[in-house]
Amino acid sequence: GRAQCETCESRAIEEQRQIQARQEAAIEHIRGLVSSMIEDDYFSEDEERHLVATAQAQGMPQEVFTSILSEQGDRLTIAMLNAGRLPQLADHGLMLKKDEVAHLRVDAQVLKEVAVREYQGNYSGFSFKVARGLRYRVGGSRGKSVVVGTTIEVADEGELVITSKRGVFRGARQTLEVPWSRLLGMNVFEDGIQFHVSNRKSAPLLRVPSGDVVAATINAVTQEGNA
Repeated sequence: GRAQCETCESRAIEEQRQIQARQEAAIEHIRGLVSSMIEDDYFSEDEERHLVATAQAQGMPQEVFTSILSEQGDRLTIAMLNAGRLPQLADHGLMLKKDEVAHLRVDAQVLKEVAVREYQGNYSGFSFKVARGLRYRVGGSRGKSVVVGTTIEVADEGELVITSKRGVFRGARQTLEVPWSRLLGMNVFEDGIQFHVSNRKSAPLLRVPSGDVVAATINAVTQEGNA
């Protein structure tokens, strides 16, 4: 009886090991499939349907499948946007115009460039005693205040909403609106984006969680011709 129990236990352990091995193989297969599908930074609905069907055929739990997709982070989001797959937001906080659709809402900060100055030069003149242990220097200073660099400071904090017609920053101090019909170009950074807009002297610079995602969303909108 004891030997039979040990045999059953060993068999159960081996079966569990085989199940785990199959699950790991399925995960690696789906992971590789996702990587190959978005290698060209394009992820169509047909590709997603094929991916989902493959995962279901292998009996993969939804939470495992979702976890594999989340590993790709922004790259998967951008690949979907490049395929023209724009999300539509119900919670956007804007008064939308006719036929306007909100696609992205992110935290944002408006940044400004500030000159860093320092005083350079030598004093000239004379000193006179005004109190015990204290001297007050008067006369001409031949130095001057010069710019030695710049720094970036936060001018306002709020959120950026990307719609089919415009980008809107709403902050505590100001509101900025960038109609896509007036957008000339963008500078895209890992954590920021700068808009070059016609008839505007300065180019607004915003810090956002992902400049690439914002830029890809705007590109998808303008490619649709809705701007």
